[in-house]
Amino acid sequence: RTIVLLAAALVLLARTPRTTAQGLDALFTGGAILSRPTDHSITARAIAGRALTATMEWRVDGSNDEWRRSAPANAAAGAAVDLVADGLAPDTAYTYRLSVVPQGASGPATVGSEGRFRTQRRRGSPFSFVVQADPHLDENSSTAVYTQALRNQLADRPDFLVDLGDAAMTDRCIIAGDNLCGRDRATSYDQVAARNVLMRSYFAQVAHSLPLFLVLGNHEAESGWATTGSAATLAEWSLRARTASYANPVPDGFYSGNATVESSGIARQNYYAFEWGDALFVVLDPFAYTMKKPTQFTDADMWNWTFGEAQYRWLVSTLTSSRARYKFVFSHHMVGGGTAEVRGGAAFAELFEWGGRNRDGSWGFETYRPGWPKPIQQLLRDTGVNIWFHGHDHLYAREEVDGVVYQAVPQPSTNRYQGPDLAREYGYRATPGDTAFVTPGHLRVSIDTQGIRVDFVRAVAPGEETPTLRNGAIVTSYTLR
Repeated sequence: RTIVLLAAALVLLARTPRTTAQGLDALFTGGAILSRPTDHSITARAIAGRALTATMEWRVDGSNDEWRRSAPANAAAGAAVDLVADGLAPDTAYTYRLSVVPQGASGPATVGSEGRFRTQRRRGSPFSFVVQADPHLDENSSTAVYTQALRNQLADRPDFLVDLGDAAMTDRCIIAGDNLCGRDRATSYDQVAARNVLMRSYFAQVAHSLPLFLVLGNHEAESGWATTGSAATLAEWSLRARTASYANPVPDGFYSGNATVESSGIARQNYYAFEWGDALFVVLDPFAYTMKKPTQFTDADMWNWTFGEAQYRWLVSTLTSSRARYKFVFSHHMVGGGTAEVRGGAAFAELFEWGGRNRDGSWGFETYRPGWPKPIQQLLRDTGVNIWFHGHDHLYAREEVDGVVYQAVPQPSTNRYQGPDLAREYGYRATPGDTAFVTPGHLRVSIDTQGIRVDFVRAVAPGEETPTLRNGAIVTSYTLR
């Protein structure tokens, strides 16, 4: 009997975690980031700190079910490893953890802290997501404020996070002594990779339980005008470092988007769409297909801003074919705008590829975009888009054009709780009854059968709160029915 019990115990030990650890910092660089959630699967990407074998384990949240396991994956030191939980039930919350054994090591595995995620919501199921823009971590940023903003996002318990770009900052930042940003353009792949590792360590503070969707910003430095096809350029280094650090969606039946694989063998993963609950989510990239950088606010320069015909045609098909009750579109900024740097929102919605008009108000769309059905703003209006979320200008402002909300998303990391009047400087026209704000925080978007609610949640670093400046306070909110 003793032998039988001992054998049973050994079998049990072989099927359950051997040790428990509250982190895998010594084995993974910067933690795990969830991405690509679907109705049946999710991916956890981690960067191996040394050669290792990793496994993902999961079970329904709150249950005592036996842990299910992914196939073991091997990774060399410094390489990304993608662990996929598959065969999941739709609209279901799960708990997961990663189990790691260093290659060549003996002894028990290291088991990480538990995280959580949810598979695709069914139609009619209420949910929320969070949006941030321009984390930067440059000389105008506060790591304490940004860390608190991320904690606030995690506390909201949304289904996922959308970041609107300008995280890598590789065209103007290298790692400086303060671990933020030295005002220098990256001149090597190692410098680009170091910035991505730094920003990834912040995303990982929440993305262990909030799947991350990245939108490309101008400071991701993956612009068409800088792409030469050579491996030794900033644009190529940036693409390589981003796709090594993060797993954005690729077309697979659940996601649609850019199926292009570059000559380097890398899938660009820069525009994509998916449905979640009652909503369609569409992410766009205005940089990869703008082949000449506009430097002056003239028609000749500003019509160079473009989504490119392939992305435009895909956008038309995606918006017109979706029967989702709500539709959200995300891009770092317009293709056009009020300056050569593409500042502003609704006041400039009629211009260039976005609105179809030249600077003097004359119609130029057929001249500059022959064969294209309609400008972007008309497409958003005609297909019932509810909100276009954009960053770039480091402020909160809600505007409206033809029933489409133009939502500028605040910066979560700014070191000023009351910044300069950027709305006036950039030509914003806030919706009556609303106000533009330059103060740190994020947007929480909640969706149910009654409509959409958008809350601007303020971030205040620990020790910096006052009676009128409270962390987690709702700065402003609105609903759409």
